[in-house]
Amino acid sequence: MESEPRDGPRGPRGTFVLEEARPAVPNHAAVTLRAPTGSQDPRTGAPAPAPDPTGAAERTSPRHQLVKLLGKGGMGEVHVAIDPVLRRRVAFKRLLPEHHQNPNLSARFLTEVQVTAQLDHPNVVPVNGFELADDGTLGYSMKLVKGRDLAGHIEKWRAAAPSYGAAEARRRLASRLDIFLRICEAMTFAHDKGVLHRDLKPENVMVGLFNDVYVMDWGIFRVIGDPAAEDTVSMAPDAAASAGHGKTLDGMVMGTPGYMSPEQANGQVSSLDARSDLFTLGIILAELITLRSARPAGTVEDALTMARAGYVPPLISSSPRLPIARELRAIVAMATRLDPRQRYTSVRELSADVRRYLRGEAVTASPDNPVQRAARWLGRHRMLALVTILALIAAGAGAVAWQIRVRSEAQAGLMRRHARHQALAVVAARHADEIDGYFARWQNAAAGLVGRASEVMRSDVSTDPGDEPAGGKLYLATAFDGGQGPHDLIQSRRYGRPVSIGEAVVHLAPGVTLDGEAAQVARRGASLGDAMRDTLLATSPDADRLSDDEARAVLLDTGVPAVRAFMTSASGVHISFPGAGGFEPGYDGRARKKYTSALAGTVRAGSVTWGELYADRHGLGLILPVSGVLRDRGQVRGVAGLEVSMVWVAEHLLTAELAGAEEFLLLDAGGRVVVRLTSGGKAEYAVAEGPGEAENVRFAVFTHEQARQAVAGPEAGVVELPDGRLVALYPLSTVPYTVVMVANPRHMAAEAR
Repeated sequence: MESEPRDGPRGPRGTFVLEEARPAVPNHAAVTLRAPTGSQDPRTGAPAPAPDPTGAAERTSPRHQLVKLLGKGGMGEVHVAIDPVLRRRVAFKRLLPEHHQNPNLSARFLTEVQVTAQLDHPNVVPVNGFELADDGTLGYSMKLVKGRDLAGHIEKWRAAAPSYGAAEARRRLASRLDIFLRICEAMTFAHDKGVLHRDLKPENVMVGLFNDVYVMDWGIFRVIGDPAAEDTVSMAPDAAASAGHGKTLDGMVMGTPGYMSPEQANGQVSSLDARSDLFTLGIILAELITLRSARPAGTVEDALTMARAGYVPPLISSSPRLPIARELRAIVAMATRLDPRQRYTSVRELSADVRRYLRGEAVTASPDNPVQRAARWLGRHRMLALVTILALIAAGAGAVAWQIRVRSEAQAGLMRRHARHQALAVVAARHADEIDGYFARWQNAAAGLVGRASEVMRSDVSTDPGDEPAGGKLYLATAFDGGQGPHDLIQSRRYGRPVSIGEAVVHLAPGVTLDGEAAQVARRGASLGDAMRDTLLATSPDADRLSDDEARAVLLDTGVPAVRAFMTSASGVHISFPGAGGFEPGYDGRARKKYTSALAGTVRAGSVTWGELYADRHGLGLILPVSGVLRDRGQVRGVAGLEVSMVWVAEHLLTAELAGAEEFLLLDAGGRVVVRLTSGGKAEYAVAEGPGEAENVRFAVFTHEQARQAVAGPEAGVVELPDGRLVALYPLSTVPYTVVMVANPRHMAAEAR
């Protein structure tokens, strides 16, 4: 979508001019799209010419192959389609056949395409192209978003909400508010361009598999302040009356009654501005907070009556352990005021208030009173508040009797003890969050590789037996061992042997020969070499800043968190990157923990799971696999994933930046020590139980019994041991590990002095 430059010629505020170039429509459905009064060509300053309504432009034959119907509305239908030229799946929306003869609907459909295409924003679904078939069918292709609409997510969240504890409910609410903020970003962009959506609702918001958010269906948009943008649409006489609570109405009142603003429901079309969409966002925010329908479903007349009255029911929490915050109630109330002048002036202000709430700050919709300001300040400055209290206690102790002084000193000691607890808790929590973020990043990288491998291993992907992998020749492990490996084979300081970072290695399990299905699987798997290299680099903290030479040095010498990427097929073909030899004759990837733990842990297609810890067979230390199952039509095709080095984790992530800290540990779910870092910087790891290729690991025991028992609990916190030492425990959410920090409070107190 294009608007006149701010420093160039333009019409009145809010003017929006559609691009002039557009495909023609059939003569029997010719439409006229009128430019706003006074609009000018942004290049010459001359009046903008009217679009060609004759339909004289050449038509195109349909090139998208429709696969299945995704949904159908009052004006169009959406299919999953295949673009045979680009060989990818897309979403294809076309006007319903019964509306081809309707010029108004054809014009609105064409305008919807142009508006969506010109709203170039990360949270608006991108349009790929427009299609006008010989039979007059109007349609356009856009990105196929893999996921579900927000309405479906709300139903799922509502079912699970009663089981959440308070901490989990807060995290889930913050995640939902993050989705809402991304919807607001898309609408802020559209409003800045002078465009109203007018049909915002959870069904028109898609949330992808990786939490990408898109605002969809701009079919009944309106240009703000444009008197020429008439809302007249010709449909069957009973079309509007038959549209239900969740359907979009066409006619004098356009939109979905359950989410309309009062002015939109009253048909005040010419006066609508951004505050109408803002009201609807307030309704959606109420649903995301409560996970309940903001306006109960009923007849269209009932829904319109509630909409005209600006009805918003009281907010009732769906989680019994998490009451709705005063600030959120105020934000919803201000966004949904009956009088538009009393609402937020823009979506930008609404989203700013939501962000203030997430940061723990006061919101403009409900400013803090003095008591609330003081409580909020104390929450942000706990240490300073404690020091102030101790100073007051010390000052008053000299003016009172001896017994009162003794009691005051006891209280001061309790405060100091609490302050030490808090200091240790803050440092441990910060490190735990940082470590959790790294594991989440590696998990996402593995998920991307699993997705790529799943596409390659699909049974309907044809492979010519003579084809070679994308990188060139297919290299078996025996070629590496025999000195006939790839041309880039070079000695690696990290791996302690010659490796290739240009090719993957193929190893066949005992009894498997390179013919038939095994040959096809080997060629497909070897073609993943580039994807495996990119996935390994993606685990590096500096991935976005590495040049090609730096990336090569990191892979060969310095090392990234993941030591290998792999794919093992159910038929016994094992692909590994970087390419290297050294496989023992009896090696079978299907018997390794990175394969078996994925089969035991994955609960849904496309997901990845952290597996069981094992010792690396080439001496690279402890390895924690993150992998996912490759499925095709319900059958297991294999496993793919990454092998993460726990040595890298210890050397780069485990630190003890606190006076008095004695140990920094990672414990598994059973309270066993995976890695221990002492105050002197020495790292100790769980070790292999046996020599050679044994994968089993022997763990050290966490000796602090009271704290070890606390590991089994779900809550984080600080435990004081009988000898006075403090132990902070914070379970990670991404992997089944607990971050533990042990500190001596006497040393902490000495540093404080």
